[in-house]
Amino acid sequence: ETETEPEPAPRLEKAKEKVSTARAIKLIDALDLKSCDSDEGGCGVRLNVTHLIGGRTPDVFVLALTWETASADTRTVQQTLQNLDLQIDLATAFSRAADHGGVAGVDDAESCSDRTSFKYTDQKKSSLKYNLRCVLCYYGEHYCAFAVGDGEKSGDTEQGGGGGWTLFDDATTKPVGTWADVSKSCEKGRLQPCVLFYERDDGKGKSEK
Repeated sequence: ETETEPEPAPRLEKAKEKVSTARAIKLIDALDLKSCDSDEGGCGVRLNVTHLIGGRTPDVFVLALTWETASADTRTVQQTLQNLDLQIDLATAFSRAADHGGVAGVDDAESCSDRTSFKYTDQKKSSLKYNLRCVLCYYGEHYCAFAVGDGEKSGDTEQGGGGGWTLFDDATTKPVGTWADVSKSCEKGRLQPCVLFYERDDGKGKSEK
């Protein structure tokens, strides 16, 4: 049988219009294909894999970005940063396993292909918001990090709110300011964000500890 080849993952810096980070995660996740394990009685056909939220969600959600080069130009760094959200909602990025336990439809599926069309409980009924707290960046083989202090807001990309961001660069630690200032620092130094750390929001504008 002919296997379906995965499509290229969306590129943040080339998005024609703003795509939320959570939506981008969902689009990329939909491209994940795995072969049904024939050693365990599976059919061997490559099928779409759906990652679900089950039970308590993590206190910290980590998102890794991949780059085609270790020395991206300023414009690429700028466009990528413009497509990163300071708050993401996992309810948009993922679906949740059925409330009654397990994944809806798995026990009733008669074949492997039946398991690609399940209807999952929609997560949108309960918001799962996370705020960006730390960004690990690199240029070439050099790494540094920007982090926002406890009790500080991540800020707004359009209005430049929140002034708690600090740069950690080897032995150097210095305040940066707003997220807009972080973006400018990354663009100036061509620093490429590679790992983003989001912390669960408690619903009162602060992150849980």
